[in-house]
Amino acid sequence: MGRRLFLRHLAEVKHPDAVAGIHAVQSPEEGVVACRLICSQPENKLPIDVDIQMCATDLDEYPDGNSFVLFTNDESLSGIIPETLQDLSNNTHGQLLSSVLETISQRLTQVITCGLAKNLHNDIQSEEPDFEFEEDSDIDFGFSAPPRNSTSEARAALRSQSSPSHSTGQDRLRADVKAAKQAGFRIGVLGNLATCGILCISIRVSKLGLSEEAMQAWNLPRKHYLLLMIAFPEGYRDITLVKEDPSLSGLTQMRVALCNHYKPKLSAVLPLFKALRFELEPDILQSGKGPESTLESLFIDKPLNHLLRESFPQIVKARLSHDLSWFGAETYIQARQAAVSKDELENMRIFKVDDMSSCNSFSPIAIADHLAENGVAEVSLPLAAMQFVVRHVTRCREFCLVCHCHIEDKFEALKPYVCSKPLCLYQYMSLGFGPRIEGEIVSQPHVVDLLISFCYFGAQGQRLKDLPVGMSFPVALRPVQGGHNFGSAMPHISQFGRPGPVDTIPTDKVSFKCQWQSNQNTLHVEEEYYRKAQSLRPGSWVFLISDAGTHESHCRVKKIQLPRVELGDEFVLSLRESTLSSNGNQGAAGSSANPTVTGMPSKCYMYEHNFDDLSTAVQHQAIQAILMTLPSVEDMREYLLDRGPNGELKDWTSKVSESALGVLRWIIVSNRSCIMQLNELDGHGCFQTTAAVEDRVGGMDDWIQFRFAQGAPDKENRFIDCMRQETSPTSKYPTIFAWHGSHLSNWHSIIRQGLRFDDIVHGRVYGNGVYFSQYAKVSLNYTAASHPAILSTALNSGWKQSKLCMMNAISLNEVINRPDKFVHTSPHYVVSETDWIQTRYLFVKSSIPVKVPGQPSAVYQQDPSREAYNEHTQVIMIPITALSKSRRPGAKLEVGEAGTPKRNKTVVATDQATAERLEDDANSIASDDDDLALLVPKMVEDCEAEFDKCRDSSSPMASSKAKGKKRTAEKSDDTDFVPGTLDVDGIQFLAPPRDATRASSQALMRSFREALEVQKNTVCSTLGRYIDPNLVNNMYQWIVELHSFPAHLPLSTDMKAVGLTSVVLEMRFASSYPFTPPFIRVVKPRFLPFAQGGGGNVTEGGAMCMEILTNNGWTAAQAIDGLLLQVRMAICDQERPARLAFLGNGANGAPAFEKVTYGIGEAVAAYVRACRNHGWAVPEGFENFLTTELK
Repeated sequence: MGRRLFLRHLAEVKHPDAVAGIHAVQSPEEGVVACRLICSQPENKLPIDVDIQMCATDLDEYPDGNSFVLFTNDESLSGIIPETLQDLSNNTHGQLLSSVLETISQRLTQVITCGLAKNLHNDIQSEEPDFEFEEDSDIDFGFSAPPRNSTSEARAALRSQSSPSHSTGQDRLRADVKAAKQAGFRIGVLGNLATCGILCISIRVSKLGLSEEAMQAWNLPRKHYLLLMIAFPEGYRDITLVKEDPSLSGLTQMRVALCNHYKPKLSAVLPLFKALRFELEPDILQSGKGPESTLESLFIDKPLNHLLRESFPQIVKARLSHDLSWFGAETYIQARQAAVSKDELENMRIFKVDDMSSCNSFSPIAIADHLAENGVAEVSLPLAAMQFVVRHVTRCREFCLVCHCHIEDKFEALKPYVCSKPLCLYQYMSLGFGPRIEGEIVSQPHVVDLLISFCYFGAQGQRLKDLPVGMSFPVALRPVQGGHNFGSAMPHISQFGRPGPVDTIPTDKVSFKCQWQSNQNTLHVEEEYYRKAQSLRPGSWVFLISDAGTHESHCRVKKIQLPRVELGDEFVLSLRESTLSSNGNQGAAGSSANPTVTGMPSKCYMYEHNFDDLSTAVQHQAIQAILMTLPSVEDMREYLLDRGPNGELKDWTSKVSESALGVLRWIIVSNRSCIMQLNELDGHGCFQTTAAVEDRVGGMDDWIQFRFAQGAPDKENRFIDCMRQETSPTSKYPTIFAWHGSHLSNWHSIIRQGLRFDDIVHGRVYGNGVYFSQYAKVSLNYTAASHPAILSTALNSGWKQSKLCMMNAISLNEVINRPDKFVHTSPHYVVSETDWIQTRYLFVKSSIPVKVPGQPSAVYQQDPSREAYNEHTQVIMIPITALSKSRRPGAKLEVGEAGTPKRNKTVVATDQATAERLEDDANSIASDDDDLALLVPKMVEDCEAEFDKCRDSSSPMASSKAKGKKRTAEKSDDTDFVPGTLDVDGIQFLAPPRDATRASSQALMRSFREALEVQKNTVCSTLGRYIDPNLVNNMYQWIVELHSFPAHLPLSTDMKAVGLTSVVLEMRFASSYPFTPPFIRVVKPRFLPFAQGGGGNVTEGGAMCMEILTNNGWTAAQAIDGLLLQVRMAICDQERPARLAFLGNGANGAPAFEKVTYGIGEAVAAYVRACRNHGWAVPEGFENFLTTELK
């Protein structure tokens, strides 16, 4: 068993991401593991690569009896590394392979990066650090190496110290789960929490109080559940462990996800907890809901799971120790990690702060704080963890997705992002914490096209507020000559639509000169530049420009054989303005205009300069040039669709450079607004409506329309609150709609920072605030593109791969109808209160025609005195869907009171949000019986009451339970066995298990009823077994008598000699029945041991030795009556017959037999030994049979 377990664990740790920092795990020979640790050093030194060898001392006894000898053969390493490995070897006894690797990774990383002490056990005592925090013990909460107890008994001792007794633990578990339920969360259980299971805590998305715009932006279907899964591989752990002993290593883990059911299928959840290595049975793996319950990624699942793993335990410890709020504890932990000395943290008053004052518009469940309302003894760990998750989901835009610090941002973004630290941006991109851009490209290609085009215009006008500094992607540099911008033939357009100055690069930093044969995709490097060209590598990118200035191209290097350089088959080609086709589109890739056969004298600029080192002006030009290398969004979408749901753009190396992919990812993930496309390009070159006509604004037929939302998740609620405060409840026109126009170069920043008035572009003649107009043509004047000549310039200066062919952009916004409180009302609305403004639509003017099949039928009634007009001075029709659902009309069904002769059903008017919430509640998924049983133990008691009723009705006599006395009964035919005469001395009657579930209780009740039915309808001597209903005090413990054995059996002779008429068996069932087998043992009489010639499959301790009673042979479909028949047949085995334990002849010469009953302890021990000898799997939680309470 140990060898097989080792090989299985070896296969698991070979996965590249199994253990952080450990790579290339292999086994060159049996019992030897080789791996590499790659660790970075401080001060930007090269990383250290350590080859590590691990030799197992005893694979047969792995893990409890095995140790590992750790060493390295690399003599070039610092002496502290082999010494550390030697110290670690002394503490590997009884450890799992993964645990040893994790310890190696953690310890050597500390030694390399921090130079900590060498001795693993005495590092704290032997060193005198500069300062020490009071809570240092919680730093490794959940991540330090597992406890180093050398035996399984020691591990059991640790479990008993870190968790309450079985009975107390069950009470605490129920209390903690009940607290989460009462707080408004759904509870689901996978497995058995008492021994090994996963607790699921969830809440339907619609109950989080998020706006419709937030749910759309975050891809949260309202009927789905936000799900927190807490795994307890060694049984439930409560909050006291955080306070007393924060080293939870391997005892619990947490994951978040979305699910269309409150509890997913167990087989779908287990892959999320691979490191914990759950040992569950196949039948249990299939428990839970069916295929309809699927796990889906949460939009911030990676950063949130990282936060739960790395910081949540420390935050909880800080809250419990210092009485801090969530915000105060988070701030304290961040300060502690950045602190240089202990003195910086002496003043705890600075952390006695809260951020709840800004959360008045959030739903109560989103701001509830269980930790603040209860003492440690009453705190529920599952509830505290779920409230922490809800806090970071509903308020995600307030926290950096990498360092999780609180972002002090003037703009209340709708989507989360990172803080201003460049390192956070780099990690955000490299670690994949942002949304998957491939999904955005496939699902909303025109939105991605819009974002790229806005960025291109912003870079062209030098108007990008935030640049992707920190990503360090390479770019090619070339001078800007003749008024042309970086790497492009297009002139620079100022924010007013006129050519403007650019910051040029003073010198021509050419990498090398060459002859460019564009028709053959090759270069011939001039001899004097060989040395520079040798730094080229296959896969790198270069920028080429002919000396004549007629051809430009960004190409991927395919093969290098100097002087010849072969370029990729596909490359981006751009021509000078004079060679552009009449429609302004570029030529096809790889097809130049009559290139010479001998090649064109050209200059090559390698991608060798770090973007972060450039000046701001040149960075704008670099972004513009890089975007010109991107394929069209339509081409990217087709590429991804051809490669299925897991396709990635990074694999399209022939078309998309590393730099272009980095900029594209930054553009998409940095968008902090919700933009939803309402049009699609048809096959005839026209934009047609993809959404329902009811979602489009009528009267804007010439414009491509997008739904547009900005602001924090609670911004809509604040807007509605302000509307109700500032207008009368009976007001017919509480809001008005107005336009806002801005130049195309500004929209990249607007969709990231909102409509702000801290940046003066066109002056503030009418005061400070956001400027709007009820007339579209007035707002279009501020776009500097209202004249045909300027529109043509905008069209020709945009991103050439765009299918939108963008010429202009304008937004439609809803504003609270209180013009008397506006800063100004004529000729513009000037609004200074940003909570009074909600963006609703974004319109893009395109050179491509738009087809509109009709106008919306349900429209919002505008204030007749302040109607919004289109560019042709016609009143627009605003669909009712532009409003939030809480303001749209809806209907609900009400039923008359119960008890009336006729309960009438009435349709009552309400808002759409309420109607949908009531519908969701009505269609809510019912909880499983197992989950209800955990929450409401009375359900199990009801099952037991029904069990008692079944037992009493099947009893041969209406008598009380046996209490050490024999009962009288009629003797059956053809047997000396008399039912109901068992002497129950020596039999321990047990209470039902505290973790009993309704499902298990019902299954046992059904089996009990069937067994009694067979017993009732079968002759006693023929059946050969008897269950006295009065001796079955709970359905999880049955007392069974086997009798009427064939007379020719030695066992029958022995029983007759001693005056016995039956063999008494005890059956104990676990709470996981029928997925695990019962434990069956002989209570009395004692049998002759196998070593002394006994048989009948009865072990020395009295347990039945049968494969069907182990995980290997058991099936949930096994009937109890059939099982008892197999047990009887095993005892009647004639090849190795069973005999009673013979003590010799008595005083009268009669044989004397052992009369002492078997103990439960010796039976359990014998069962485990038998399983090990035969290679059978012991059922999960089998040791609980030793701790079951007496009745």
